[in-house]
Amino acid sequence: MSDESEFGMHHARPPMRAFLIDEAVKNAIRYAIIGILALLAYVATPIGNRVAAIWNSPVVLEQILFELASNRRVVDYSPASRFQTDCRRGEVCTLILRHRRVTGAAECEIIPTASRFTLMSYDDFVPRAAFNLDAKGYNLGTNFETRELRLRIPSSIPLGEGELRISSSYKNCAWQIEDEPPTSAVSPSIEFNIVR
Repeated sequence: MSDESEFGMHHARPPMRAFLIDEAVKNAIRYAIIGILALLAYVATPIGNRVAAIWNSPVVLEQILFELASNRRVVDYSPASRFQTDCRRGEVCTLILRHRRVTGAAECEIIPTASRFTLMSYDDFVPRAAFNLDAKGYNLGTNFETRELRLRIPSSIPLGEGELRISSSYKNCAWQIEDEPPTSAVSPSIEFNIVR
């Protein structure tokens, strides 16, 4: 009898260990599958498209670096800034821009050649440069001003909605010391719609 109970005890431990190892492996595989599905869902979404666009496009990376490098706010953009009408691919579209210089940034001087107008369609999240047909950037006053800018819309942009961001660089700001690099500023998003 003692031999049987001893025999039973010796066999009780290995199956329990095997069961625990089996369950651990099943859970590891389960979590790995969930992780892979989550990664696939992430990559298949617009956020994934934006990550891919950042990876493939120095323009988006540059815009993000502009945002990160911004030391201070230089310009206030009014929510009244908008496109006059829906835009068409390859044609000129009018942007009504209402903005002013922030009081503490009144001394900043815009670097006209560094201003960029970047359109991003919500369809593919790929940044595309719009060409400003009017004068390059100029120094604003501290009171709101309204300007109309004519932008040539890239012909490769998809139909539908998206957003415009204006990035600018400034020198000789009060807070800049000697050889400090230019201050960068990016506007809030200004929505647009591309139609046929």
